[in-house]
Amino acid sequence: MAVFSIEFIKQGMVLGSDVRGDSGQLLLSAGTEITAKHIDTLRGLGVGGVDIKGTTEDDVESAMLQTMDPARLEQAEAELRDLFRHTDPSYGPIQELLRLCTLRKVG
Repeated sequence: MAVFSIEFIKQGMVLGSDVRGDSGQLLLSAGTEITAKHIDTLRGLGVGGVDIKGTTEDDVESAMLQTMDPARLEQAEAELRDLFRHTDPSYGPIQELLRLCTLRKVG
């Protein structure tokens, strides 16, 4: 299961865990199939993201990348390459940090 930002959830997805409001009140139960009304309500209540059953962090990243403007993505990558110019981009932790920074910068 992975947490999807409200902007990426779609009708028919199923909640993997309960969604609770700021004061702990239950908004939607785990196992609920998401409808358009649910999305609007969650957005209106300021819920940032929900746990979606049967998904992974890779699914979340893929959903984000599909909605990103390729020119913006390329610009963000160029800016970050400049910021990280004194690091070794082939080093695994640096690759991951660059990936996360790029997603954050564009998203």
